[in-house]
Amino acid sequence: MTVDEDGVRTATATMDAHLAWGAFGSYVETDRLFVLRGPQRAGIRGGWIAKRGAPDQISLDRLRTLLDQHLQRV
Repeated sequence: MTVDEDGVRTATATMDAHLAWGAFGSYVETDRLFVLRGPQRAGIRGGWIAKRGAPDQISLDRLRTLLDQHLQRV
């Protein structure tokens, strides 16, 4: 999984999916996850990013900053 200025991309051996920031409306941070919530107008859509995938605290802080730039924190 990668997160950048364009949105969130998940790639495996059998699929490659990209969701632009517009696919989400807000996010919630828990002890273990960033939970991405879909916008109300789009119905049910969302995802999650596990914190354990980040190599260090600096990477988590950069991810949090990127999420704050593109989504509303709930």
